Amino acid sequence: MARKKDTISKKNSKFIVLAFALIGFIIGITLGVNFVSILLITIMLFLLMMYVRTSDNYGEYNIGIIQ
Repeated sequence: MARKKDTISKKNSKFIVLAFALIGFIIGITLGVNFVSILLITIMLFLLMMYVRTSDNYGEYNIGIIQ
């Protein structure tokens, strides 16, 4: 029987999105780059987060009795 595990990313998804946006903004400011580069860094972090969450969603089903 397959069962779905609870993950931290599902419970706190808004906080994770905010954290990634803040990290991208801080990286951009500390590098001293212009606003467009800060936006690109933040977008890349969002895409990375979406990739990680997608692979997480497909990998959170336990099939059988293996836990």
